[in-house]
Amino acid sequence: MFDPFCYSIELPHEKVYYPFGFRMRVVTNSLDILQVADESWSGFPLLFDDKSLELRLVVSDDQQAPSAFGLIWRAQRHLLTLQSDQNNFAICDLGKGFAFGWFVPASVRRRANKMSLQEISASSSSMR
Repeated sequence: MFDPFCYSIELPHEKVYYPFGFRMRVVTNSLDILQVADESWSGFPLLFDDKSLELRLVVSDDQQAPSAFGLIWRAQRHLLTLQSDQNNFAICDLGKGFAFGWFVPASVRRRANKMSLQEISASSSSMR
């Protein structure tokens, strides 16, 4: 099937966390992402009973791509982008509490994205 946007990529793993007290569902194709999320958010209790946040995080199968370094933030109105390079980025809809990210395996293994995951959730929950 022709899918140039990778819209139908399978994300078989999901887990619910409560960063900063907000309910957030993380959906991914990578158990490494869930491990980083566990390290970052497993200790937070649910404090707010409003609409949920959703993070959909894809790890590509490009084992040769280098790990990302640095992070550029850009925003207009309810949209926020966080980008390291063309292979490591996230886009957040702060109004809807939704974020999508794409990373290469080396970046996830390096655990540098732990900070990125926290920044994405903080950005989404700050607009609640």
